[in-house]
Amino acid sequence: MSAHCRICGTPVYDFASQTKPKLVYEVCPSCGFTRLKETFALSCEDEKKRYLLHTNSKADKGYMNWLSVFIDTAVKPILVQSAPGIRILDFGSGPVPVLAELLEKLGYSISIYDPYFAPDTAVLHATYTMIILHEVIEHLAEPHVYLKELLPILEHNGYFAMRTQFRPQCDSDFDSFWYRKDPTHRSFFTKQACTLLAEQLTCTMSILDKDIVLMKKL
Repeated sequence: MSAHCRICGTPVYDFASQTKPKLVYEVCPSCGFTRLKETFALSCEDEKKRYLLHTNSKADKGYMNWLSVFIDTAVKPILVQSAPGIRILDFGSGPVPVLAELLEKLGYSISIYDPYFAPDTAVLHATYTMIILHEVIEHLAEPHVYLKELLPILEHNGYFAMRTQFRPQCDSDFDSFWYRKDPTHRSFFTKQACTLLAEQLTCTMSILDKDIVLMKKL
């Protein structure tokens, strides 16, 4: 029985990369959503070890500037820092929640959740004006499932603010795509796949920058 696209339901085809790391992906010929086949995915233990190798340091000016671009693009223009009732969830905050710390310094009320590094599920029982998935959806085997599960805790007219790199349209370009080289990256969106996902979530979608997406819950 053939596999189907997790986003649009179209039968997928297998694509085997020719460059390292040599992995096999399920590719949708319709919306372009691409997913690493389960047999090639890292174990949870190896995945966590890989995350611990990430050097996301506050001393890294380039990294801090990169986070500031996200805040200036996807957060500040949308949410007033000190407005009463404004709450943000940084979902998948990682081993060092630098983004959350920056937002807190700006006056935002923010909670963090990460299945490995901040696993307190109590924060998933509150409601939020914005849920941030900064460089997160590419790590999820079933990103559509996670977003649907998060939807009830997102307020009406609230926002999913996401950052991810869009997949190149051509498979040969995807093969050499730098984003594919990270073994923890499992899901790759095209703009079309992202648009379809927003529709399924009953959200409007705006692409704010080449790698920044905002979905508004209706």
